[in-house]
Amino acid sequence: MRNDQRKRPTIWLLFLPPAFFLVKDIIATFVILSYEPGISGEAVLHYAYALLPGTLFVVTGYAPLVNLVFGAILGVILYLFITLRRRANDGTRLESTG
Repeated sequence: MRNDQRKRPTIWLLFLPPAFFLVKDIIATFVILSYEPGISGEAVLHYAYALLPGTLFVVTGYAPLVNLVFGAILGVILYLFITLRRRANDGTRLESTG
């Protein structure tokens, strides 16, 4: 791997958090659908907990979309944080050597 490739933050940071939230929500949906047709109030409550943080802001029907957006925002924040941190570290290394 080239040295300049190691300095660049990976683009996967933009896609992994939303993908993790999406997979989590799909698994939660499969689990809740396995309770049908005799779904209980307790199962609905567990489903709402499984869709956190989306259920804090909207009803459970739209929570996966909110989680996807939340994951995308989290990915952008991580990407920018690592990018800025690497640039700051490269700047201090250059100043100390020269």
